[in-house]
Amino acid sequence: MRVGKMKWIKSTSLVQIKYPDRYRYLDIAGETSDAVVEKFGDLVLERADPQEAILQTNDGLVRYIFGVSNARVHAEIEKDWHREFNDNTEFFFDFVFKQLKVSYVNFFGNRTKYIAHFPDREEAHSELRKIAERNDLGTPLLEKISDDRLANQKLDSFRFQFSDENLNIDVTLSVAKRELQIKGPSLFMLKEEIPSEEHYLTLDFDIRTIKTLPVDQVDVQKFMESNHKLISTRLLPLFE
Repeated sequence: MRVGKMKWIKSTSLVQIKYPDRYRYLDIAGETSDAVVEKFGDLVLERADPQEAILQTNDGLVRYIFGVSNARVHAEIEKDWHREFNDNTEFFFDFVFKQLKVSYVNFFGNRTKYIAHFPDREEAHSELRKIAERNDLGTPLLEKISDDRLANQKLDSFRFQFSDENLNIDVTLSVAKRELQIKGPSLFMLKEEIPSEEHYLTLDFDIRTIKTLPVDQVDVQKFMESNHKLISTRLLPLFE
């Protein structure tokens, strides 16, 4: 049983910007990749095709992707809040816009995922239900139905959305599990000591603009910092 506040750990962060198709990408993919690799140093080209090119850090934790219709940066674990990462992300998008001659964007989003670990699936389910009840999100409707096939179903996730004239904010809370793959010479001894599954809750915040924006109004670093503050000081405490 959990005691005290929920311990949420930042797992991944994604920044994605979409723009009208820019087939100029086909002509400058190699040149752009070379320039980004030279700027950051710790990058290798993972893949390039007629739709997009994928660059990633040597440790595999950060991926920079650009192509015909969009550019995005995906980061694993907590590396995404380092100042150097924020500066690199801003440079990457600005450089891609210039190379592709993008004049406006029609999607600007930042998605951040947190996880909280639990010893088993039952405790994860129990915590999800408590959060739903504590925030007046309702109890499972199926419990009111006199049919065991439905009444015994457990709440696995819920999602809600906020919006105004500027932003859409999607929040999704889900029960999840992952099979643990154990390899090596001590496999049989370790299997007796380590559980075969990892159980956790995932909390996904997806914040994106609604309006089309000219590129000179796209401030990636400010958007990321504003979203981080909104999540950490306003949204995340609702789920602790």
